Amino acid sequence: MAVNSIYNDCYFSIENGFEESKSVFVCTNGVVEKAKSSKNLTIGELGFGTGLNLLATLECISFPCEIQYYSVEKHPPSKEQIDEIIGEYSPKNYAQYLQFYDELFRNLKHGFNSAIWQFGEITVNFNLYFGDVLDFLDELDTQIDCWYLDGHAPEKNPDMWSEDVCRKVYDKSKVGTTAGTYTACGFVKQNLRAAGFFVKRQKGFGGKRHKLFAERSQV
Repeated sequence: MAVNSIYNDCYFSIENGFEESKSVFVCTNGVVEKAKSSKNLTIGELGFGTGLNLLATLECISFPCEIQYYSVEKHPPSKEQIDEIIGEYSPKNYAQYLQFYDELFRNLKHGFNSAIWQFGEITVNFNLYFGDVLDFLDELDTQIDCWYLDGHAPEKNPDMWSEDVCRKVYDKSKVGTTAGTYTACGFVKQNLRAAGFFVKRQKGFGGKRHKLFAERSQV
């Protein structure tokens, strides 16, 4: 099992992390349908980790489009750590992604680190914020279409799921923006609802009973 030693928490499901990413984030948000409709999609992510969610997104899209991808990571892993953690999945864009990430990682600075990555006919305007989640949300200057809420487990990393974080996520969302997360923890639901989101439990991936879907349904 791949464990982040800082939070003493696994990165993803031991059943199949790649399929979990597709189910919890790509499918819950209807990413493929939204990208097909607009050809230009803005994704926000709390907890970049190994980049597995980005790879799952690329795996599910089979048509030309442009993705604006904004993510935050306080403890970014090295290329070697990523390969050790998710190399077994080897999705179709994996080798290219590792090369792109390694180039970015070697010059990583606090704050936003940006690059344009081309995966076949998919252009990814990639923006990784190296630092704290609240600083990321304060400095984010765009409205998000889909959120991947993928911090470590709330009991291990409660700061990623705080009421302040949920409120700022709401503020950076437009009407119709959705969010998906693997956790159905009570205080996460409460904080998302307090921020203004409509929140609904859905069937979870694998052995997990539930995941959460959230939507900003009003101005």
